[in-house]
Amino acid sequence: DVVAGRWSRWMGLMWSLGVFLVLAGQACVAMYPPPEVVIDLDAPASDRWLTSVQTVIHEHGFDKSFGEVFASHNQSLYQYVDDTAREKLASKFAVLFPENAEELRGMSKAFLAALPH
Repeated sequence: DVVAGRWSRWMGLMWSLGVFLVLAGQACVAMYPPPEVVIDLDAPASDRWLTSVQTVIHEHGFDKSFGEVFASHNQSLYQYVDDTAREKLASKFAVLFPENAEELRGMSKAFLAALPH
C-alpha cells in the first residue's frame, strides 16, 4: 500500500508538471524560449506553481502565453465537455490526486490574478 501511495503521488505530480509544461511550452515555443523556473516542492501545494506562472506571464503577458493555449483548448476540446462532466472530472481528480488538485487550484488563482479586471 505504501508503494501504491508513492505511485499515486508520483503520477499526480507528473500530471501537474505535464500540464504546466504543456501550457508554458505551447505558450512560449512559437516565438520565445520558455523562461527558466524553479518549483519549490516543499511549499504548500497551492503555492508551488505561483512563481512559475507569474514568471511566464511577466515575460510574455497572459494573452501571448497561457491565454492563447486556453483559447485553443477551449475551441478544440472543452467545447465538447459540459459543466456536469467538468464537475465530475474535477471531483474525481480531487479524490484520486488531492495534492495535485490543490496545485491546479493554485495555478487557477494565478491565472485569474493575471487577467484584466
